[in-house]
Amino acid sequence: MTTRPPRKTRRPQKASVAPASQARSNTTAVLGALTIAVATFIAYMPSLHGGMLWDDPAYITGPALRSIDGLRRIWFSPGATLQYYPVLYSAFWLEWQLWQANMFAYHLVKVAEHVLAAWLLWGVLRQLRIPGAWFAAVLFALHPVNVESVAWISEQKNTLSAMFGFGAVWCYLRFDDRRAAASPVGADAVDDRPRSSSTAGWYAIALILFVLAVLSKSVVATLPAALLVIAWWKRGRIDLRGDVVPLLPWFAVAVAAAAVTAWFEQVVVGAQGGVFELGILHRLLLAPRIVWFYALKLVWPARLIFFYPRWAIDATDWTWWLSIVALVATLLVLVWLAVARGRRAPLAAWLVFLATLVPVLGFLNVYPFRFSYVADHFQYLAQVSLLVLAASGLATLAQRSRRARRFVMVGGAAIVTTLGWLTWKQSDQYGHDAVHHYRAILERNPSAWIAYENWGSELMRQRNYDAAIPLLRQALDGQPDYFEAIRDLAASLEGIGRLSEAIPYYERATHLDPDPKGSANAYGTALLRAGRAGDAIPHLERAIALAEAERNPIFTFYLDLGRAYVAAGRVEDGVTQFRRARERAGPAYPLPGFDALLGDGLVRLGRDAEALPYLRRAVDADPADAIHRLDLGRILYNAERYDEAQRYLQAAIDLRPDLVDAYIGLAFAQNSLEQHAEARQTAARAVGMARRVLSADEAEGVAQSLAPLLK
Repeated sequence: MTTRPPRKTRRPQKASVAPASQARSNTTAVLGALTIAVATFIAYMPSLHGGMLWDDPAYITGPALRSIDGLRRIWFSPGATLQYYPVLYSAFWLEWQLWQANMFAYHLVKVAEHVLAAWLLWGVLRQLRIPGAWFAAVLFALHPVNVESVAWISEQKNTLSAMFGFGAVWCYLRFDDRRAAASPVGADAVDDRPRSSSTAGWYAIALILFVLAVLSKSVVATLPAALLVIAWWKRGRIDLRGDVVPLLPWFAVAVAAAAVTAWFEQVVVGAQGGVFELGILHRLLLAPRIVWFYALKLVWPARLIFFYPRWAIDATDWTWWLSIVALVATLLVLVWLAVARGRRAPLAAWLVFLATLVPVLGFLNVYPFRFSYVADHFQYLAQVSLLVLAASGLATLAQRSRRARRFVMVGGAAIVTTLGWLTWKQSDQYGHDAVHHYRAILERNPSAWIAYENWGSELMRQRNYDAAIPLLRQALDGQPDYFEAIRDLAASLEGIGRLSEAIPYYERATHLDPDPKGSANAYGTALLRAGRAGDAIPHLERAIALAEAERNPIFTFYLDLGRAYVAAGRVEDGVTQFRRARERAGPAYPLPGFDALLGDGLVRLGRDAEALPYLRRAVDADPADAIHRLDLGRILYNAERYDEAQRYLQAAIDLRPDLVDAYIGLAFAQNSLEQHAEARQTAARAVGMARRVLSADEAEGVAQSLAPLLK
């Protein structure tokens, strides 16, 4: 922002521009845009081959949402996604349709969105006639504090909301300028005449873009307040009808978005209780410390960390009070400059910075506060006003003399080069696998217990349980009640065969999980695997009840409960649950194991004909499934379809040469087909295998049952 806002004439006139001058201007703009794009892609090149980190799987579209119906649920079923940002999740949905799990494509899109946001920022600053507009856009594009937002796939909500947000501001400024130009009494007057369609059109587009922005990430809800600050900076006052009234719909959207996000953070994401319970004094001490942290990271972006240490707020420590004193003193100086000297730009920039940070200053609970009160991605939008102030200050200095211009150009080039190099280095932390990323975090912040958890969780997913367990225990040393670490430790212990040791951790997770349906199901299935079907059933029933209360059924929960019912001898109830899973999921949704489970249940109920199509699909889906080929062979034999029975029973033997029952069934099928020699040979093999794998009494029973074929 300039030191003083530009003056406007009573009736602004369009200056005539010579074609050659216009061509040079267009060429300069194109070169400027290309320079931003090329420099940004080079700086972020190390990150392009990175994989998924931390909560990326929760954002990249999962199986339940990949269909057209999934897209509908993204918009109209709150709770179907981690946060209600339907534009963001729709973007992820579209990306999945285009390239599925190609991480390079996701990273490439993120950098492209960041470039587009920088271009739009440049356009906004040119619209405001702020000197140094291009330089400010370059600072935004290359500043290393943005690496977390650009290189971390989950933070597409930042780049996407910035694109729509800057686009909304640009359109609103076009609306504001056209309205002012149409005023019969000057730019500062309120125009009571009907607006032209083009003026109303710019307003409508701006409002639509703003809605898209807040539906990508609600931090953009501070935008109407920023527009009021800009209006004050331009004219020295805020007019109720001219400035406030047009923004009332924006404020209504902002309030609604903020309320929805706050509810989701507490109820769905889990930002409540325990570590989030801060007193008002602690929150007042925390806010200015956060402000200065972000401002200093802009000036000196050293030791940027994905997880910063979590501060211990201490009201007896004078340094915490110093932050408040410094913030108040700064505001007083900036107010004096604006009132006494007419230099409104510094105060305007600082107010926009503070307003944009309000959601993450500690007055509201956000889930990442569990790990740290600060994160680089929290200031992705807030930083812009201070970068613009710095860029415009340097541009104004350059206008004073030729010597000052040379100094600013050399200094500006050094700043841009340094920022680009730092971004290149920082983005390399995101350009490898998740383990590399967590190691880099712990090198700079060994107390980051969440990095130990994430690292352990990644190793667990790789089935490297022995390596995961000590890391997860280290995470619990730092945060004993972190349910994700408890849950992952339980799964890892079970993974190395220590199920009895894992079960208490599964149970403990059910008491700590802010979204307990998953933990209840995990505990129930662990009990089921331990052979305790009766103990498992209440927990599996609770998991389903919680999911149905949220109107977000998890279809596999019904399969798990059905398995528990069958194991407890309630086969009919189990079959009912299997059918419920299919009904709720719909025919297009894949339900692993459904056909096999339902087929087994129907066989146990003696409903072989009904089981037949399910068992066929089960064996078609699993080429290594010997048991269901055996079941299918039996059913076909009983239906006197001996040729088909023979094929399935032989396939079962090929997969499992120790399946005595398969030899018995095959021998009888061959005999029914009058293949007596083959039947005799198969019967002999059955008896031989029975004597190797069964008890003596069982083997004798097999021999007696096959005696007629052995004659």
